Amino acid sequence: MLQSLFQRTKRHSPPRSAPASPSSTSGWDLFRGPAIALVITLLFTLVALRLVSAPVEIAEKQDMLLREFENALLPFQNALTQLTTSGRSTTPLETIASEQEARLQQLRESVAALRDTVGFALWTEFGGNRSEQIENHLAALYQQWQQAQQELRTLLVANQTVADFRAQLTAISQAADNLSEAAKAIAAQLEDRTAARELLVTALTAQDVAQQANRLLTAAPADREALLAALENAVEKLGALANGLNRSAVPFALKDRFDALVAAAQSLRDDATTLLNAAATYFAQQDSAALLQQWIPQLQQQANTIYTLVERELETGRSATNLILMLTGIALVGIFVQVVKSYVDFQAAQSAKEQAERAKAEAENRRTQEAILRLLNEMADLAEGDLTIRATVTEDVTGAIADSVNFAIEELGNLVRRINETAEQVAQATTQTQARSTNLLTAAQQQSEEIEEADAITQEVAQALSRAAESANQAAQAARRSLEASQKGTLAVNQSVEGMDRIREQIQETAKRIKRLGESSQEIGEIVELISDITEQTNVLALNAAIQAAAAGEAGRGFSVVAEEVQRLAERSAEATKQIAAIVRTIQTDTHETIAAMEATTQEVVQGAALSEEARRALDEIATTSRETAAQIARVAQEIQSQAQRGETISRLMRDVLTLTQTTRSGTEETAEEIARLADLAAELRGSVAGFRV
Repeated sequence: MLQSLFQRTKRHSPPRSAPASPSSTSGWDLFRGPAIALVITLLFTLVALRLVSAPVEIAEKQDMLLREFENALLPFQNALTQLTTSGRSTTPLETIASEQEARLQQLRESVAALRDTVGFALWTEFGGNRSEQIENHLAALYQQWQQAQQELRTLLVANQTVADFRAQLTAISQAADNLSEAAKAIAAQLEDRTAARELLVTALTAQDVAQQANRLLTAAPADREALLAALENAVEKLGALANGLNRSAVPFALKDRFDALVAAAQSLRDDATTLLNAAATYFAQQDSAALLQQWIPQLQQQANTIYTLVERELETGRSATNLILMLTGIALVGIFVQVVKSYVDFQAAQSAKEQAERAKAEAENRRTQEAILRLLNEMADLAEGDLTIRATVTEDVTGAIADSVNFAIEELGNLVRRINETAEQVAQATTQTQARSTNLLTAAQQQSEEIEEADAITQEVAQALSRAAESANQAAQAARRSLEASQKGTLAVNQSVEGMDRIREQIQETAKRIKRLGESSQEIGEIVELISDITEQTNVLALNAAIQAAAAGEAGRGFSVVAEEVQRLAERSAEATKQIAAIVRTIQTDTHETIAAMEATTQEVVQGAALSEEARRALDEIATTSRETAAQIARVAQEIQSQAQRGETISRLMRDVLTLTQTTRSGTEETAEEIARLADLAAELRGSVAGFRV
């Protein structure tokens, strides 16, 4: 019924909705323009900054590469100076040259990348179109560096030859000094003054060769041919002098030194000839180094020019960035002013709209209150129980409520009529049920009394069976204790027999050992007799020695003393032997007596073991009888216990039946009471709906 009422209420409730408010759309209309302008400004700023930042980043990279290139020229120049002056450098020129080559290549690539950037046109508008100038200067710098690279390769290829050239110069100077000293030493010892003069001329020529060779290190390009010709003449002269030395004028003692001197002169001539052949390579390296030294300032100047142009490019890029940021700030300020103005206009429109809505809501509330008061007046009779009235259905907000109330009144009238009919039927049914409940209650009381008597008898039988079972259990326990006692006695007898067997074995083992002890004492006696014989012989020998010593007179006095000591030792040995013999005889006597006593003890142990065996057999028979008795008593006790359990089960079932009967009786009583209360409730229900008019 309530579900149908709810469905009818929904069916008669017209949908009502508040008029759409244009506040959200009008607010968006006010702020839409500034928002779009803000988004466009931010997008323009991001795009412009990105367009400008790409060339700026490339220019900054160019700036960094140029600084690195220029800073690396000084170490390059120092390494070049070291190489040309000492033949080696602490910093490898190849590494510096390869790094510089990489920097120039990156610079050329960055200039090409700058032209390919999307922001290059914007860059040009701001005056940043210096890429062509940078490219021209960079091409010139790159060309100069390629030429420098070519000269550097020539210099590095000739470096080993130049190093050998310097080493040969040092060797020639040392050899000339040694040859001069050796020639002077030999000439001072020669008697032939002509030969001595030839040696001194050879020494001076060797010194001249060394001087001419050392002048090549610092020779100017214009003097190189003259110095080479002079060195060549000095070398030829040294060779001629070395070959023309008169060996026959040298004494034989100085011939080896003279031959060594001639060989040193010829070796010096050969070294000077090799030096002449390497002079062209040395001069080529010196020319390349001088040319590189001249080009380094030009490279620095070219790099500075490019650096200045790149700095101007960076200034242009930074100016463009600042201009974009300034324009963006101005646009943002304008957008903010527009947003503030739009917000003020929106607040004014919102206030006017809220006032109109409040006036409209107040009028609607007045109409609603009037309709509600009218509906309440019509429903006043319903509070007094009159279900015949109906509310007036209108088009107001209370129209759907009035329709629902009319439907509810109609359904409530039907409900009251059904309640009256049901109450009459319940009253008749309760009267009949109450009579049946009274009869059931009487029968339940009689059944409960009979079951109580049967339960008492059953409990007495169960208690008697329990007592009989308990007595049987006690008898079974006594039989089990007797069985346990007999088993313990049997165990004790078994242990006693085992102990006697062990005692007999130990006595037999001890007897064997004592016999072996007697045999050992007999052997000791034999040994003692042998010692006694030896002692007697020793005594006889000592006596003979004393006689011989006495016959020898003064010469045998020392031997006599020894003989006396041996005799005394033999006497003590004899006494000790007698004592040992007496002790051995005593041990043998005690051993024989002990063996006899142990044999008697062994016989007694054997007899005790036989008696223990008879006692064990008797205890086994007692244990068997006790076990059978205990088993029979246990079976009787089990049967009695089973009967007692059955009696207890019957008693428990009787108690359960009694409990069920009592529960049934209580339920019957409660049912009778509930039926009486149900009759009263039916009467009250009829009285409660009696005030309604349907």
